[in-house]
Amino acid sequence: MRGILMGEFPFALPHLEQYLNQGEEIRLFSGEKLDQSIIGRKFLLYVRQGKGACVITRPDRTTFRFLTMGEKITCFSNIITPYTEYSQSWDITALENTVLIAFEKEQVYAFLKEDPALAEEYMEFTSVYHTVMQRRVLLTANLTSSQRVLTWLYGLCAGCYDQKTCEIPCALNQQEIADILLLHISTCNKIFAWLQTNGVAVKTKSRLCIDVPKLRQYIMNDWKIY
Repeated sequence: MRGILMGEFPFALPHLEQYLNQGEEIRLFSGEKLDQSIIGRKFLLYVRQGKGACVITRPDRTTFRFLTMGEKITCFSNIITPYTEYSQSWDITALENTVLIAFEKEQVYAFLKEDPALAEEYMEFTSVYHTVMQRRVLLTANLTSSQRVLTWLYGLCAGCYDQKTCEIPCALNQQEIADILLLHISTCNKIFAWLQTNGVAVKTKSRLCIDVPKLRQYIMNDWKIY
């Protein structure tokens, strides 16, 4: 869960790897965008080599990374349209020289029909995929700026809710956090400055240190942090 909250796409289908030779290989240079026609006619994408990102273009033409996908990651080609109003303004872009393997829907269905192990893995993959993607998008749905930050921080505390302090590796800078939460950088900076001053959360270059009881208190208190 932490990976998706930090903009990483952590899903894989290991049993799909034996079928890679039946997919269409697509090579992208660093910075190159995947042709939208491929997104439209393919169903699954597998990152064989390199690294890609789902990049959203805002109405003012600025861009941000919604999700990052590393090697051996599998995703639906139409990765975010069902989950965001930005359905007409996003691309899959190579962050370095990247090799993708693309599969059509009919191919995938044939694999599932013949391979029970892959079918079982795929059912779990789709269930977790949709649940986590919805959780990711709900971070920015009908929430105030403060609510987005508090919800994000509390989600990162999964696994240490019963602890006084939760320390989480986090190399994201303030701009990247602002992009994930669809916040202006000045708003993000203001909120984190308040959180640090009041002992709720401290962000360093490599870690987040969160006082879990204090964070929970503000969430229970109508999110009022000012």
